[in-house]
Formats: sequence, structure tokens, C-alpha cells
Amino acid sequence: MKPIHTIIHALNECYPFVLMAVFIVAFLVAFAMMFIMPQISLLLLFVGLYTLALAVGLGKMSRMVERRIALALLDRGVCPHCGHAAARPFTSPCPSCQTNYESHPAAGLGLTALHGASAASNGFGASGGAAI
Repeated sequence: MKPIHTIIHALNECYPFVLMAVFIVAFLVAFAMMFIMPQISLLLLFVGLYTLALAVGLGKMSRMVERRIALALLDRGVCPHCGHAAARPFTSPCPSCQTNYESHPAAGLGLTALHGASAASNGFGASGGAAI
């Protein structure tokens, strides 16, 4: 389950940047088409709006799956960040990577990883933390 969590976490980290690149390319194509065939430009506008709604839903679903896998790993006594197996229940911080897991009501299922001794102010990775 740890490799699956690692892959989903990596996808969640690069998802916004890839999505932004796709929308920039779509904008450039629509801009070029505006001078050649304006109907295609208008069509790309509406396709982009529907795709944006779909992309937001897919991003939320992917983060939800990552949180559920991370919680399952913690229940088994395994750190989702480094894979260190510890005693059950998992004690925070992880003895291997020093990742501190703290409950936060705004983080969906309530799992937030805080690296080092810093505390996240909003539960989504601000102030040096990485939301899981």
C-alpha cells in the first residue's frame, strides 16, 4: 500500500502544474483559432469551462483517496511519508523521518503532516507543512 500512496502523493503534488500547463496550451490554441476560425475558439472556451469543473472534481477525489490510504497506513503502524514501521498505534512524530501527524478539522479526513516542529496554521500545508 505504501507504493500506491507514494504514486498518488506524487500525482497530487504535480497535478495543479500539469493542469495549468494544459489550460495555457488550450488558451494559446484558442487565441490562434480566433483569427482562423472563431467558432473553434468559442467551442474551446466552453470545453475549457467544463474541463475545469471536471478537473476540480478529479483533484478532490485524488486527495481523498490519498488521505484514506495514509490513514490506513497509520492504522497499520506505518509512516506514509517514509514507510517506517512503528508500534501500533502510530505515535507522532515518526522516529525515522520526524514527520509529525496532527489532526485538523479543515483537512478533510483530519490528517496533516507537519515536518519538523512547525505547526500548520490552516491544515493545508501553510507554514512548512504538507497536507496528506
